Amino acid sequence: MYGKIGQITKSGGGILDYRYAASGQRVSKAFTPPGEATKTTWYLREPSGNVLATISDKRIPVYESDGMTVAYYDVDLLSATDYYPFGMQMPGRVFNSGGYRFGFGGYEKDNEVSGNGNSYTTTYRHYDPRIGRFKSRDPKAGQFPWWTPYQYAGNRPIDGIDLEGAEYITYLVRIYDGGSGAAVIDKIDYRDAENFNYKAYSESFGPEGRGVKFIYQYVNDAGTVVKTREEWDVRQEGMTNRLGRHGLFMGAGAVTTVGPLYDIIKSGAGNTYDWSQSPIDGVDAAAKKHDLAHDAIDNYQGWLEDSRTLASDRELVEDFDAYYNEHKAPWWKLYTTGAVRGIDKYTGREASDEALFAAKSGSIFFGMVNRYKEWKIGQLESMGLDPYAAENQGAVSIDDYKGKWYQFRRNAEYKVLKSAAEATE
Repeated sequence: MYGKIGQITKSGGGILDYRYAASGQRVSKAFTPPGEATKTTWYLREPSGNVLATISDKRIPVYESDGMTVAYYDVDLLSATDYYPFGMQMPGRVFNSGGYRFGFGGYEKDNEVSGNGNSYTTTYRHYDPRIGRFKSRDPKAGQFPWWTPYQYAGNRPIDGIDLEGAEYITYLVRIYDGGSGAAVIDKIDYRDAENFNYKAYSESFGPEGRGVKFIYQYVNDAGTVVKTREEWDVRQEGMTNRLGRHGLFMGAGAVTTVGPLYDIIKSGAGNTYDWSQSPIDGVDAAAKKHDLAHDAIDNYQGWLEDSRTLASDRELVEDFDAYYNEHKAPWWKLYTTGAVRGIDKYTGREASDEALFAAKSGSIFFGMVNRYKEWKIGQLESMGLDPYAAENQGAVSIDDYKGKWYQFRRNAEYKVLKSAAEATE
């Protein structure tokens, strides 16, 4: 786990071992005193990452009525806390044997300030969960003029955690005159945060998931913001959104200049793909090059049905394969011989797990796309049609690709491509 301590050997004897989830949150702490058995503490969390209980590895026997037969074993509960949304402890639902000093959000309690669980120390400020506010101003308040400088987690404690300046990319867009005009007035980029899990991920991102968030402010004729709305581009918050999507350019579409509220145009005044954005890694860079090639085609018929893109699709597979082969290192070498992965020239760090997975899966998927387009070109030519003319692309489609019952690979590829095409319509 990048930036995390895995083991400590104490000078006076004894070893501390720490285990972490992929998100970087601690799962367990094990202490082995000299000549004694290991004692382990486990941390039980809810989806937002808050520790609701800590237990030891000690098993407490519960006996049958005869007092001798063990019916089952109970856990050794060290601490347990239930919280209201902003982190205030629920009365009567708190237990602590004295060994756990942290609370909501993983912050350390300042019980001496306002009582048990009523004040927390964060990196820069003190937080009061009873009112859901910090006690001092946000040091980055000037970058978020639409929020109070004392707010916590954007006033969204259920699906957000306060990042103290470590989000992904956020655009602030003003919409004037009832929606007739829009302008980006601020952009905040929080990639390359320190102490992030860069072994698993190419770039840092916040708890709402990877992607680009647009905050729209609707402004009336008097210049007053009357409504605020949030939308996302290229979001990768859950498994469905992550499949086939990587970074800012790999997957359906790409990051845009003013976000998903507006239709995409190829050029001129309006919402266009934002090619000025830097890709998050080498895989995303290959996808950006591929997207630019598609974007340059007149009367474009789509990523699947336009056979004129075959050359750039083949080049994309070559780029994905080259990245994977140049940067991979077998997992057993990473942990047994100290081997390292190749350095990604876009991040300056070792290739991440997600980059290697995206390269491998992208190569497999576009390999299927290429076989379909090669077949389609052959079909068009057999019909006496120019396969590189836009007006002929509709003469053959993915529905025609379904083969005989014994053509197992082709039928499997047909189902995958058909589903992907429907998902991006």
